[in-house]
Formats: sequence, structure tokens, C-alpha cells
Amino acid sequence: MPVPKKTIKYDVEKMAGIESMWDFYQRIGLLDDFESGEITHVSQIYIDGENCERLQELIKATLKKSRKFKGWKDNRVDAVASMDWANYSPVSGGDIPKDEVWVFNEQYALRERVERNGENNI
Repeated sequence: MPVPKKTIKYDVEKMAGIESMWDFYQRIGLLDDFESGEITHVSQIYIDGENCERLQELIKATLKKSRKFKGWKDNRVDAVASMDWANYSPVSGGDIPKDEVWVFNEQYALRERVERNGENNI
């Protein structure tokens, strides 16, 4: 795996209260990179697999407590969280140290997506 363009350290336990991956990216300071075009796709962002699961749990727990979803059944709130995850989740990488986010350049991320999913499914 090549050297990432950017490395960000964070504590997953301090992410309580996030309602989406966008909230997570905001907390770790990546929104400016999205807005400037430095990050063009979430496939440029890599996180440890264990922390990916923990972030999903935190998002679901926060949404279930949210006023927006008061009265909703758990499976519907889980579906909202799953849609957010499907659209905005980072790549789960086994080589990424826990509590670090690695951001790669767009060309590396595209090459990895093609290798993983095939050229017609990126």
C-alpha cells in the first residue's frame, strides 16, 4: 500500500453524537478537503475495519435517540443509517492503524476500486 496523502488521528470513542458519516468527516476536519476538491470520492478515505463497525453503531445509536426519528421503528432507523453508510462510508482497510484515517490521491483510489469491483462497477 502506498503512503497516504494525508493521515488524521482521532479517537472513535469521542465521536458519540454523530448522526452520519458527514458528521464524522466534519469532526475530523475533512469537509474542507471535500469542498476544495482535494477529496472527490469517499473511496479515497481508508479506516480500520473495527472502527468502521464502531462508527456504524454510534450513528445508529444517535439516530435512535434523535427527535427526528422519534416514533420510528428500529428497523426503519437502521435503514436510514445503512443508506448513509452505503453512500458515504470509507474503505475498510486491515492495514490501517486503529484510530487513524488515511486519505489517498484520487488515482490510487480509482485503481483500487477497479481492482476490487471490476471496471464496469466503479
